[in-house]
Amino acid sequence: MNFELESHANDHGRAYQQGLGQQFNFENAYFAGQEHLLPQIFKGPIDPLVRESDPLEIGVHRAPMARGNAVPPYVARDVDLEITSRVNSAVKHGGLVLIVGDSTAGKSRSAYETILRVAPDHRLVAPYDRDQLRSSLVSLISGSNPALLWLDDMERYIGPNGLTPRIASHLRAAGIAVIGTIRTEHYRALAALVGLRARNDSRGHNELVSAEHVLNLADTVFLERRWTPGELERANRVEDPRVADAVTHGRTYGVAEYLAAGPMLYGEWQMAWRVGGNPRGAALVAAAVDCHRAGLHDSVDIETLCIVSKPYLEEAGGAVLRPETIEDAITWASHRRYGVTSMLLPGKRPGTYRAFDYLVDNVMRSTDAKPVPGYVWEAALKVSDGDIMRMHEIAAAAQSQGNFDIAKEVWEGQASAGFGSGAHNLGLLHLRAGRNDEAEHWLQSAVELGSLASATELGHMLEDSARLNEAASWYEKAAAGGNAHAMYHVGWIRRNKGDNQEAEQWFRRAIEKNEEAASSGLGELLIESGRFEEAESLLRSAGDDGDAYAMIHLGIAFISQERIKDAEEAWLKALELGAPEAALNLAEMNSKIGRKADAEKWFRKAISENVSGATRQLGVFLTKDRRRWAEAEKLLREASTRQDPYAYANLAEVLMLRQRKDEAEAWFRKAIEGGIKRVVPRFAQALEEMGRIEEAIPLWQQLVDEGDEEATFALAKVKKGQGALDEAMRLFRVAADAGDTAAACEVARLHYLQRNSAGYEKWLKISLEGGHGHAACLLGYLYSSRGEFEAAEGFWTRAYKGGHFHVAAELATLLVRQGRGDEAATWLRRVNSGNRARSGGGRQPGRKTSRRKK
Repeated sequence: MNFELESHANDHGRAYQQGLGQQFNFENAYFAGQEHLLPQIFKGPIDPLVRESDPLEIGVHRAPMARGNAVPPYVARDVDLEITSRVNSAVKHGGLVLIVGDSTAGKSRSAYETILRVAPDHRLVAPYDRDQLRSSLVSLISGSNPALLWLDDMERYIGPNGLTPRIASHLRAAGIAVIGTIRTEHYRALAALVGLRARNDSRGHNELVSAEHVLNLADTVFLERRWTPGELERANRVEDPRVADAVTHGRTYGVAEYLAAGPMLYGEWQMAWRVGGNPRGAALVAAAVDCHRAGLHDSVDIETLCIVSKPYLEEAGGAVLRPETIEDAITWASHRRYGVTSMLLPGKRPGTYRAFDYLVDNVMRSTDAKPVPGYVWEAALKVSDGDIMRMHEIAAAAQSQGNFDIAKEVWEGQASAGFGSGAHNLGLLHLRAGRNDEAEHWLQSAVELGSLASATELGHMLEDSARLNEAASWYEKAAAGGNAHAMYHVGWIRRNKGDNQEAEQWFRRAIEKNEEAASSGLGELLIESGRFEEAESLLRSAGDDGDAYAMIHLGIAFISQERIKDAEEAWLKALELGAPEAALNLAEMNSKIGRKADAEKWFRKAISENVSGATRQLGVFLTKDRRRWAEAEKLLREASTRQDPYAYANLAEVLMLRQRKDEAEAWFRKAIEGGIKRVVPRFAQALEEMGRIEEAIPLWQQLVDEGDEEATFALAKVKKGQGALDEAMRLFRVAADAGDTAAACEVARLHYLQRNSAGYEKWLKISLEGGHGHAACLLGYLYSSRGEFEAAEGFWTRAYKGGHFHVAAELATLLVRQGRGDEAATWLRRVNSGNRARSGGGRQPGRKTSRRKK
């Protein structure tokens, strides 16, 4: 970058080379008295090229100064190839790459070195906040040089007024690469809030929806804080004293972390509590750390820190420690160490401070960290009184740490002052605690104060409670006010009631308001009505916006059209977007088309992603291979430990296959107790197989009483086998009248046993009319016995075409008797081919119930 320095701070400012980028050294000016800091004016392009950029200015931590450079030589990380591949793809095609890791793990440095290699001549756009991000979008897309968007500390940019899924999609469509970093704590916090939203179905919270979809759109790489042996070995080969020193501590701390002096600062802080140390300064730092934990993230005035620090000092020993003066304590805590940073950093406002991030992170990571004391919360509330945003941050911090009393106090105060956001947050607080009555009260209050989002939340809560009509009224209230997410939910309620036409209108209105989820809802609706072309377009659009479940539904639609490859691609994309359930779809698809190895691979992938039911379904899949029954049993036993009644049923089946019928009985009973109704007939069959017919009869009768036609047929067979022919006749007639053509054939057989030839013929014809092929066989025998050969030939020919190949021999005999030798010979050849077909092996199909036309 060519620039001209017009003024400098305290005559210490200087331009020099840092790594591969030119930098202006503000270190002394920054830590010197702020009242002497003059503005620095640069002449040159607003957005430098990547190769001209300063790594310190875009977020790379400075290390101790050496050889006039605050950025030591770069040591390649193990994930660099992965980062390079993903960044290279984003540079070529557009997309978001997100690097996740702890504070000082080296995220920014690894990302910077990657873009320096991959896109040195791209313009580097690095906005400071959400507002600057929005103002940069036009220049990003319309500039003459290709551009790259740098979002260090990504959580600062995500949200309705910043980076939304739609903006991310537009940037990708424009071929813009977006490179972001985020600390692990913030990434986990966003993921936890998304999970909480999912559990409570709080889809109306726009910021969480945005966070979820943006995270889904990101190509994520995780960077470990601790370095691997290979990374340490590479670092050992670097000729830089700072790196060499860091490597000696690399097994305890990450090298990048150590270079940024975090552990040394933390250690010095802990040592300062002793007599002769700096106990008052240590207390100031402790106060600043806990003020940050209490929601005062950007700055705390020195007076407040001094007041809050006194209990920390007293708890550590007070006057016994011979504490230094307050002036010396401030000097010690804010003094820059190792040429890098200090424990207390200047805050955003004059006369304020904030704790160094590493110290805060280290305390928050600790499993034995004490809760933020009450006096810190009180101080935070006092200094933030009247500042709505700071009070909100305090309440949010309190809620995240389980201090619901503070959160409740803040939001009740805001609600009483007429702020709808306070009542809204208070409603959510009660909702997450399971206090639905209180939640409903406060959300209604928020609606009265003008919060449409609260009307949507009420809809969610009431829908979860099956109060659908009330939910619909709140959704409609929010929708009438222009809330697009509420329109989406009105669409779903209308669809669930079967009013698809009105549901479609609501979905389309939501889409017009840029409600991304509505594209998926409308797409699913259109698939049901056969308008696949538009549905496919909508679902693909939703997938491009990060909706993984839209891609799952698109894959299901493709399967219904036998578009196997397209379904596979849709589910692979769903996996990339963060829907592990798609692995189960891929497994089931491959199982059905006979790709057994691929099916097993995807079943195991689903298991590794903790997809519900995956272990059980792999067990069922392996049951098809006799050689793997033992493995199937092991998997199903594991699934049964998760209180899955379906696993009980499947385990019972595999135990039956392995002839361990007594064990199977216990699992059948557990499945029935678990509410799996379909197990009852299978259990009854198992009892019959064990010769315990009398125990099976009550089970069949229970199902018959409930109108189960299959059970009616089964009980009729049992009664027939016991010789109770009248009862069998009655039950078969019930099943036959309900359309069971196999039952009609059985009615005919019973008439035959009763020597009722008219009844026998009548019911065979009824059975045949419904499509039961065996009735054609029997009719052939009946008409042949009467000498009506032409009719017999017709019935047997029909039976043969229906797969009853044994009648070929009967046809051959019939034709010989009529002197039709050539035709008889043809049927004799078919006898042989039919025998080969029957001896081809494989499991014989069970009874198939065909339905006769009524």
